[in-house]
Amino acid sequence: MMIGMLPGTNSAVGVSVSGGYSLAISTGACCVRAARILLAILLCCTLPAGAETLKLPPVDVDLVGKIRMTKTKQNDTLLDVARRFDVGQDEIVLANPEVDRWLPRAGTEVVIPSRYILPRAERSGIVLNVPEMRLYYFP
Repeated sequence: MMIGMLPGTNSAVGVSVSGGYSLAISTGACCVRAARILLAILLCCTLPAGAETLKLPPVDVDLVGKIRMTKTKQNDTLLDVARRFDVGQDEIVLANPEVDRWLPRAGTEVVIPSRYILPRAERSGIVLNVPEMRLYYFP
């Protein structure tokens, strides 16, 4: 990755990101800020992201996934369990209100929330569910 002046110019910015993305802007000082913003966007797009692939249910069914259970280990926090199962902090805390998030006892049974209600939208392409903070992709 490189950010710098383009050869032969005094006010342009050149950006190249591994993976084939490149940008050349030559309109002045505001270009530096625009290039930095674009670079941040490109980096976000090139970093690996985790996702769970689920079998698409019939059209009349809106539930996917299943609820899983696990037991905590010695010195685990609820957030360690969430990280291990790729679940968000809010999700695991809300699914386990009786479990102390910082000091669950070893062997405590923890619910892993991995069952979802699909949003009421056309099941094709990308669907963004803002209240749930979840993105769905339907092939």
